[in-house]
Amino acid sequence: MKSLTQLTTIQLQLNNNYIGDKGISDLISWLNKQQNLVNLSLFISSNSFTKKGIKSLSEIKQMKSLEKLTLAASKNELGQDLAESLGQFIAKQINVNQLVIILNECDLGNFGALRICQSINFLTQLEKLEIYLDENSMTNYGVLNSTKLISQNKQLKFLHLEICRFKIKDFDYEGLIYQLKSNVISQSCVKEIIQIIGTQIPKLQTLNLKALFYSDISFSQFRKEGYDGLAKDEISSKEDVYNQIEKYLRQLQSKTVLC
Repeated sequence: MKSLTQLTTIQLQLNNNYIGDKGISDLISWLNKQQNLVNLSLFISSNSFTKKGIKSLSEIKQMKSLEKLTLAASKNELGQDLAESLGQFIAKQINVNQLVIILNECDLGNFGALRICQSINFLTQLEKLEIYLDENSMTNYGVLNSTKLISQNKQLKFLHLEICRFKIKDFDYEGLIYQLKSNVISQSCVKEIIQIIGTQIPKLQTLNLKALFYSDISFSQFRKEGYDGLAKDEISSKEDVYNQIEKYLRQLQSKTVLC
């Protein structure tokens, strides 16, 4: 592959290959020679990187012709180190108009997720965004502020925001209370997310939102270690949230809100 330096499209599926620190460093060095790229898809989930290796991602150069970028790095539990390196990677690609970020199970926490969302604001041409942040130990604070950062991209036309792939009620709580890394957000938080998106992104045409509802019962059974306890939900059904959807998202041509 070293002889290939004029590619316009690269799609590398390297999930579960355990390429390690040397592998990611060599890969970034090769990508830095590809200055004609229009479309880059890089799947590097489950690859046994350390903090040293993941820093290689921050060394990627700006690709001025790049329009479509997909980055999948799930199950690399390096938290804020991964977020910082990926954030620098993303922020340099200022001409990207379609971005997919898949970072499930990366131990990002609230502040790691915020760092990723901050980097997206450098992409002033961005019209389509898909971002997957499930199982990162996020709470209301991280989810709401991430949504506010995303909503600063006023030119967005398509948004897929997945923050809660699994519902708490899907789990057996016994023995799992402190092991689960699921994002835990309240119904009131979901309502505020809908309000933020509906009022702050005027050009949005399509919204796919995966959000988690948890009830008073699950609140009493589930607490996240290291976080302050969340306040109980003020509502006990989804009807009020669906009313919010109709109130703030009437202008959307397509809306899929998965609860």
